[in-house]
Amino acid sequence: MKNLVFPIILLLATISGTLQAQSVNDENDIQDFARKFMNAYNQQDAEALRKMYLDDAVRIDQEGREIKGADNIAAYFADQFRQNKATLFMRQLSVNWWDREYTWGPKAPTR
Repeated sequence: MKNLVFPIILLLATISGTLQAQSVNDENDIQDFARKFMNAYNQQDAEALRKMYLDDAVRIDQEGREIKGADNIAAYFADQFRQNKATLFMRQLSVNWWDREYTWGPKAPTR
């Protein structure tokens, strides 16, 4: 019996993050938000993207720099639109809870 205590504790610790319940409404709201974000990005609408961030939001760009505040994040996107002619395509597979980041978010394939 003593030999089973540690493996059971370890097993419970690894699956505890997946036990978080999520409602269908939460998942639909997140999918709707992701679609709106993708559309605003592809229309190069920095103002619409600004409205999707809180005033104290922090975005970390691909180089690890922090961009703080909705206005600065919108300016970042506006600059990206001037420099790049990229199209954002998001294909959402599922919505998961990540304990480490404390956030709901879409899980998409990475390439």
